[in-house]
Amino acid sequence: MERFSWVMIMLAIVISNQYKVILGWPNSWYTHVTIKNDLPDNLPLRYQCKSKDDDLGDSILQNKETFTWKFTPNIFESTLYWCNIWSRYGYVSSKVFSEKEQFYHYCNYKDCTWSITDQGINVIDVKIGNPVLCHKWNDEKQQGSPSPSPQ
Repeated sequence: MERFSWVMIMLAIVISNQYKVILGWPNSWYTHVTIKNDLPDNLPLRYQCKSKDDDLGDSILQNKETFTWKFTPNIFESTLYWCNIWSRYGYVSSKVFSEKEQFYHYCNYKDCTWSITDQGINVIDVKIGNPVLCHKWNDEKQQGSPSPSPQ
């Protein structure tokens, strides 16, 4: 009987993933993460965001531009995304979504918005609408990656 239960669970996962691809899930079923360049003086930033399974690429965000992606957290509650960010102010690496941390408090179980400022990386607390500084800039020279050139 136990084996039957596991087979049914696996079948349900496969079927739900097929429907997600074929029919498309409503946007409200996804979790969204947004990175926003709020650096002063029209400065660009460079970012690379990824999970264990998905590398979302390496790109430049001009001032006030955003980068957003969506996903469905896995059933094992182990989904994790992080971003490496470089600017004239230095380097910062931060988890931007995790099911095992306090992100649900700030993101209200759904959408995480991150503001990159001259102070570092800030999560926007959806309950109060204000940024909360999570990580300050580090010395970029230690990380071995250049900041984007100003344009």
